[in-house]
Amino acid sequence: MSLQQPVHKMSKSHEDALSRVQLADTPEEVRTKIMAARTDSTNAVSYDPEGRPGVSNLLDILSALDGAGKSPEVLAQEMTGAGLRALKVRTADAVVEGLAGVRDRYLDALSRRQGDYLNDVAEAGASRARANADETMAAVRAAVGL
Repeated sequence: MSLQQPVHKMSKSHEDALSRVQLADTPEEVRTKIMAARTDSTNAVSYDPEGRPGVSNLLDILSALDGAGKSPEVLAQEMTGAGLRALKVRTADAVVEGLAGVRDRYLDALSRRQGDYLNDVAEAGASRARANADETMAAVRAAVGL
């Protein structure tokens, strides 16, 4: 969900860049965005998607990146007594760590052969898809007698 409007989906087309984390974001940018995430005025951690969507959104993100597979509810219980800053720091750390290798591979793919690499991959995939579709259509035509 959006970091700035937690009841809406995170979207790359949203005008506010702080509303989303992108693969190419630096660790500093990720931390800035998570720390600026909209929560509420209650400085405590609890999981309540209806009543506290911003806090619950951060717990959902943290849960998705939790190596132990802990639910948002369990993470909220673990953070009983902690403030929202602690939740944001923990979530930012998890996102930075979770995206580290992905970000590097993404930037590498974008820069390979001055950007032509991804175009070549897309073209090769389209060629294979066309060949597969032609084979399927030949079988359909034969089956219906065309």
